[in-house]
Amino acid sequence: MEIQPAEDPDLLERIGRAGFAAKALVYGMVGFVAIGVAVGNGNQTKGQTGALRELAGGSVGKALLVAVAIGLGAYALYRLVEVFVGSPTKHGDEEKLERAASVGRFVIYGGLCVAAIRILAQSGGTSSGPSKTTSTVFDLPAGEVLVFIAGLVVIGVGLYQGYRGASQDFEDDLDAARMGATTKRIARPLGIAGHAARAVVFTLIGAFLIKAAVEHDSSEALGLDGALQEIARQDYGAALLFVTAVGLVLFGAYTMIEARYRRL
Repeated sequence: MEIQPAEDPDLLERIGRAGFAAKALVYGMVGFVAIGVAVGNGNQTKGQTGALRELAGGSVGKALLVAVAIGLGAYALYRLVEVFVGSPTKHGDEEKLERAASVGRFVIYGGLCVAAIRILAQSGGTSSGPSKTTSTVFDLPAGEVLVFIAGLVVIGVGLYQGYRGASQDFEDDLDAARMGATTKRIARPLGIAGHAARAVVFTLIGAFLIKAAVEHDSSEALGLDGALQEIARQDYGAALLFVTAVGLVLFGAYTMIEARYRRL
């Protein structure tokens, strides 16, 4: 039986837009921290949870983190609803894939919301990170297989991000009729660069998950911060990290446009 959309579509839209704004802020922060590392103003990149911890410093930061936690929760809720009611811009097989993808989005951003709440409550301690999570999965029956499959899925997500950037089909999600000329002009390059950066980091994360599964070594499993650090260790790593980090900032900027103009 098909589950019908919420009775108040305006409420669901407001929830979704708040969620996209919070997602934009998190990606922007991760990118700016990585840019600082690339130009020599820092010594450690940070993933989403690390960015939330950075945000928590000071009373203003805590107030902003409260808003981000609410926004991330709203984004997770919006994606959960999308699992059942589908996407307004996708149809047929594309809609089925979008619903499946929204399951993962709900888990990821719901987890980030919980992390933000734990940081605010000062009870989070250090983040468990992907290595500890992978180690836990290894303890399950066929744990290596599960981690290997997870790696393939994450690589698939990365390739899909690359496809979206190259095909520019992300523009289908935007309500162009409501956008001004300047916003229309900048949305495309922001989306292309942002999706390309996400393609790089997701593909790296997936590759390290597969390596962890093959070697049965949970320390090989890296999150977003680990993927950025790996980029920094390559030849011309500072330049590569800078380009990728700028791409993440641009993705944050594109996502902020989504927060205002996405078809929800």
